[in-house]
Amino acid sequence: MTEQEQRKSLNPQLLSGPGLRRAAEQLLQQRQSAVPGDIESTLPEASQLMLHDLRVHQIELQMQNEELQRAQEELVASLEAYRDLYDLAPIGYCTVDASGTIIRANLRAASLFGVERSELSGQQLTRYIELQDQDSFYLLRKQVQDSNAGRSVELRMVKGLRQLVWVQLTATAATDKSGQPLLLVVLTDVTDRRLAQAALQSSLQEKVALLNEVHHRVKNNLQVITSLLRLETHRGHEAGVKSVLDEMQGRIRSMALLHELLYREGNFASVDLGQYLRRLCTETLRALQTSPGQIKLELELASVKVSMDQATPCGLLVNELISNCVKHAFPDGRQGMVKVELQPLEGKEQFQLRVSDNGIGLPADFEDRRKTSLGLQLAGDLAGQLGSSLVIGPAASFSLSFLPGAPVISARPA
Repeated sequence: MTEQEQRKSLNPQLLSGPGLRRAAEQLLQQRQSAVPGDIESTLPEASQLMLHDLRVHQIELQMQNEELQRAQEELVASLEAYRDLYDLAPIGYCTVDASGTIIRANLRAASLFGVERSELSGQQLTRYIELQDQDSFYLLRKQVQDSNAGRSVELRMVKGLRQLVWVQLTATAATDKSGQPLLLVVLTDVTDRRLAQAALQSSLQEKVALLNEVHHRVKNNLQVITSLLRLETHRGHEAGVKSVLDEMQGRIRSMALLHELLYREGNFASVDLGQYLRRLCTETLRALQTSPGQIKLELELASVKVSMDQATPCGLLVNELISNCVKHAFPDGRQGMVKVELQPLEGKEQFQLRVSDNGIGLPADFEDRRKTSLGLQLAGDLAGQLGSSLVIGPAASFSLSFLPGAPVISARPA
């Protein structure tokens, strides 16, 4: 190993104080051993010591100079790497003073503004911000200066003549060498994302409008069918036929009301079952009563969101049960009350739906009648679609439990 290589291999921490002195003396000894018969041995002892110190000091200076040169080369390389990283970064960087003037910027920032980098220095950053969004930048700058914390905002910037680009601007507070406040600004082009969001929002609005139209037309068609059935009811003279047509009107009315609620709320993913049943019970009882005020309605309905697939069988089920109460529980004009409840079961995620009345109660041959009653058979099938079974009693009450959000089971084939 040469002397220069040996100097370079020394630990930099040794190149100061006693360590530097020891290293220089070792190198001097190696030099002297390589050149025998040095004239230094013929000099007086004091001169020898002085010459030795001078040589050691010279070596020390050489070693320090080489170390400084190596540190300078590393610093230059590091600075060049930093400049490359700063200039060629895919994100725009610029430094702004307290007045909003650009002090320096990288190439990406200049590309975002559509100008040469040399043109940016000394310009106000707001010159490249869309006029309507400049207040957002002023507010951001004030928040950063007051809180000394980073902030972000999305705004439009003017590129070139009039091209607008959406940019996420993130600012952080800093200071220069003299302690003056600065703003370190990071600029990220988010134009593609904003355009994709706008397209998605436009598509969503079109689909919402289409679904609104679908529910509106379905509701209107069902109302037309109800009106036709009502006309046929008035034309008919057979009591059995009129009863069947009235029941069909009630079932269609329950479905039409659901589509009306979905249309009005504009939320097609779910419906408030309590709100839906409240309107359904009121309108069903009003349509079925021959003497207004004969039968009163008591409602205890909790608010729970369910899908349309669950709301439909619930509405049809309640319609059938209320119709059954009105037809059989209050004969000969007897007055009474029908109660409809929708409440969560304690300690469970399920809800209980219950319809009861204070009429004459169930007849002794109820089970036999149940087998031939289309309404009760339909009620049992609807309960099955909700993953439950219809529980009858005590007294004249009909109930079932279901889990909101559970998949609906297809109706049994006829």
